[in-house]
Amino acid sequence: MFMPRPHTMSSLESAVSRNLSFALLCAAAPALAQRPSPVDTSAGHPLNAVVVTADRASGSIRSSVSAVTRVSGTELARVPRATLADVLRLAPGFAVVDFDGLGLDPQVMVRGFYGGGEAEYVVVLVNGKPVAHLQTGTVSWDALPPAASIEAVEIVRGGASSLYGDAAIAGVINVITRAASGAHDVRWDAGGGTFGRYHAAADAASLPWKDAAIGASFDRTAGFRDHARRSVGRVRASMALAERPDASLVLGVGSHWRAFDEPGPQLESIGAAGREASDPLFRFDHTTDRDHTASLDGSKSLQGARLTGGLTGERRVTNAIRTVALAPGFGDTKERDATATRIGGNVQLQIDEASLGKSSRLILGGEASHGRLGSKYFNVTGGTRATYATASGERGALDTDANAARSAAAVYGDYLVHPSDGVRFSIGGRLDRLSDRYDPRTPSGQATATTTHTAFSPKVGINVGFLNEPRESGNIYFSASRSFKAPTLDQLYDQRNVPVPFPPFQIQTSNPDLRPQHGTNLEAGIYQSSQGLTGGRVSSSITVFQTDMTDELDFDIQSFKYVNIGKSRHRGIEGGATLTRDQWSAFATYTLQDATSRSGDFSGKRLKAIPRHTRAAGISVRSTTGVEASLSSTNVSGIFLDDDNAVTLPDYTRFDARLSFPLGARRLFLDIRNVFDARYSSSGFLDPAGSGERYLYPAARRVIEVGVNGFGW
Repeated sequence: MFMPRPHTMSSLESAVSRNLSFALLCAAAPALAQRPSPVDTSAGHPLNAVVVTADRASGSIRSSVSAVTRVSGTELARVPRATLADVLRLAPGFAVVDFDGLGLDPQVMVRGFYGGGEAEYVVVLVNGKPVAHLQTGTVSWDALPPAASIEAVEIVRGGASSLYGDAAIAGVINVITRAASGAHDVRWDAGGGTFGRYHAAADAASLPWKDAAIGASFDRTAGFRDHARRSVGRVRASMALAERPDASLVLGVGSHWRAFDEPGPQLESIGAAGREASDPLFRFDHTTDRDHTASLDGSKSLQGARLTGGLTGERRVTNAIRTVALAPGFGDTKERDATATRIGGNVQLQIDEASLGKSSRLILGGEASHGRLGSKYFNVTGGTRATYATASGERGALDTDANAARSAAAVYGDYLVHPSDGVRFSIGGRLDRLSDRYDPRTPSGQATATTTHTAFSPKVGINVGFLNEPRESGNIYFSASRSFKAPTLDQLYDQRNVPVPFPPFQIQTSNPDLRPQHGTNLEAGIYQSSQGLTGGRVSSSITVFQTDMTDELDFDIQSFKYVNIGKSRHRGIEGGATLTRDQWSAFATYTLQDATSRSGDFSGKRLKAIPRHTRAAGISVRSTTGVEASLSSTNVSGIFLDDDNAVTLPDYTRFDARLSFPLGARRLFLDIRNVFDARYSSSGFLDPAGSGERYLYPAARRVIEVGVNGFGW
């Protein structure tokens, strides 16, 4: 489904004055991540949680120079969810669009960046390995590991190209799966509910006869809307080939399989018949996706240093029938066969103060990868609603055939020093070089092409502790950095032909002359935590940021191509607070995203499809009998659907709840998403043909699921 990238605008100052008191009251970093479980009243200082993703080395959240969140596997298991992305809506800085209405086809927005389903502005990793598709850079959120397999999720918001390179414009999300623990540890869950949804997952962190971990899961739904069936299966395994105090070597393999129909956006005129209705224009849209990966990771302790590295291989085969909606009742449907293979490696040396001779740390690393993409497009019979009665949807003649490749190499470094007690200063940078090649195998309007992109991404930051008492601590940080996002292979070379009513009567939206986007990032934040005399704990943080983008990729409706015409400024506030005491906890978060265009006819306007305000709050309670109940709400407001900021999407509020009961080592649970059956759409856009009619993505009505989870067999 094609949807031009959003563009909208506004003024930050008025919103700051209206919401500053709320933001300060709810000032919280990763409220969800740092919220200790209500059953664990002995939990330590939540801001002392150790994370790796922020610095590519272990460090506490409160000493970071970035906005960091950590969600434990236990916390993840307590939240009603469809996918991992659905949990992110409760963390500061995130808004989530549900393309399928059930949360199984999500798109995330962070700090005013939204790819519209065509690209990601967040780097998503599983155990430090990128999982984005080679051709689009998008992520299969429903194929990420299930909660039973997850040890923790670490989230870094803001520009992170100084360590992670391409696409780390809005942040990094690293899903850490459970490793072999040396003890027999099995987690599982199963459930089912409305809309034909059922799922099952099991994960063993250590097998009885081997130092290994294995997991498998399956999800299926008939879909909330017509033509929205979805099935997903996942398996993963890892085994320690060598495990010594000074060295380790781990082999990992994984696969996922997906098959799903796509109902497409819903025209308002069709939606009048009901939220479940789907446009017949998209009746043939269907995707199957198979992905297989293997990795080998090792580490070696040296005197005062540690060397780590790994190799990864991936093969993905995708068949997708997609319709481009050109006007109400008219579109173009084509089938694509794509095969992507990728191999990569990384090495990192961490030198600690024992070798440097002072209170400091040095990280040096390098990465390299090479990916190849083979892509064929076929015509599909019956691509318009007018021919619905006689269309077969069968594959027609080959339209285009091409190969593309991307090679990437990078070196990076980060130096951390403590010049005095309570002060942490870091400076680092990364140099990336990407080389792309395109080889058409059929006439496609594009010639053989090669493109090379080079980017340097520096970062400097300082963290100062201003409180360090037994019951209270506080840190303030500031950072400045550069980040970049290279155009994807599809944006550069995609050979899909789109029919147009003027010569040459078919065009391609790709553009081999695209340049990378660049961002200049400024960020400041406060982490604070305090414990009362009666045992209650309050953890809070607040972050303010500004990112100026240049050479921003946008879709030019005049040329019907991707072009580098955009400049934008992304400013905002992310805050929240958590309160934990005895058998209950509560949290609240607030996010202001002010993303405005700074070029072209819509300079000064807010970027469309980006919510200006996102608020979340919740409470969790556990009784002395072990019964747990939680209720959370999400409010989203201030979304424009057009570049001129004339058409708005109605604001909405959604409530989700979970109730669980102990049953020995198991727990029975009842999840209700959209408790009050709110009728809303999470995103949309105007008809690109100019009719003024809106395409929307309606949310499902109330969703109910019952199930059981537990430990052991």
